[in-house]
Amino acid sequence: MISNQPNVNPCERIKYVLVLMFSKPVRFTKHATAKCVKEGINQSHAVQAVCEGSITPEGGGKFKAILRKNKAWIIAVCQEYEDHILVITVIRKQGDLSW
Repeated sequence: MISNQPNVNPCERIKYVLVLMFSKPVRFTKHATAKCVKEGINQSHAVQAVCEGSITPEGGGKFKAILRKNKAWIIAVCQEYEDHILVITVIRKQGDLSW
């Protein structure tokens, strides 16, 4: 898993994003689909977060993709598999991202 850590070469990050965009389909769990509807998020925005957002590894093949979109943050919690990316849940948060 490639992250946004300062020691990661930007070229590697771009290469990884291109791999995500063109070789692995992004799929959604039923829960993630329901959360998109509840949070008012278009699934294409969640996919955009996975492809273009800030990636934070969570361990066990999971990662968080965070993207700023129109004064809100879109956070997609995902699991990476060999042949696809599975979006487990999606969160939309207004304002600051203070956890």
